Amino acid sequence: MKRYIFLLFIVLVLVTFMASGTELRVWLVGMSNERIAILDGMTNDSFTSKTGISVKYTGISWIDYYNKYLLALASKDTPDLLTLGSETMDFGLRGGLVDLKKLKPGELEKLESELFSSIFGPVSFKGTRFGLPMELVGIFGAYRTDILRDLGMDIPKEWEDIKKWQPKALAQKKTFGIHYGTISNEALWGAYTLITQNGGQFFNADGLSSALDRPESIKGFEEYIDLFLKHKLPQATVGLPPFIDGEWISYTDGA
Repeated sequence: MKRYIFLLFIVLVLVTFMASGTELRVWLVGMSNERIAILDGMTNDSFTSKTGISVKYTGISWIDYYNKYLLALASKDTPDLLTLGSETMDFGLRGGLVDLKKLKPGELEKLESELFSSIFGPVSFKGTRFGLPMELVGIFGAYRTDILRDLGMDIPKEWEDIKKWQPKALAQKKTFGIHYGTISNEALWGAYTLITQNGGQFFNADGLSSALDRPESIKGFEEYIDLFLKHKLPQATVGLPPFIDGEWISYTDGA
């Protein structure tokens, strides 16, 4: 599900950026009304009160955001800012977004120096920069410490711990498991986790050619598959219930 995307980017829309006015329109994808209300309050306190510029936030659902963005660009009725995921470069290279490298190079360089450089890949191509990270999310893991204690195990610190303890867990009709990233739920990101942990990547530095044939990527993908075929982690999940009931010792999800 797209709400679990690792990175959301805030991007500037070309059509209306240069428009004058005292209100900014911002579209936010996949953000709950509660979060928008909190963001609105923070904006009023830290931005509007100092600049006199008001900000109008509009929540957009994952279901129809892409078509809505396309129609807005076609009709030249775009917001000033919007959040976007993996389609950032598609919109940018087609003239729908401002290239921040050209607009404010000095300010952009200062902002980037305060952020992790590795997260700019999805908004960078041949020297362009069509957005800035708004939010960095990842995968979190939880463990049933009571069950681990009963089985004489500690909280695993690496995959090798899970592989070593899984046979004993299975003998007790328990199992280590992953929810987000399992074969039946966002397998792409489960595989990506193991691939990058082994030094691999999906794409090479040119942003065009695949890096999945690199030895590190292949090793990571094989380790991901082994979790299910060799070590018998559950290939499908129904969410939290197995973890709450004690059938699963571990659980992962996106955050």
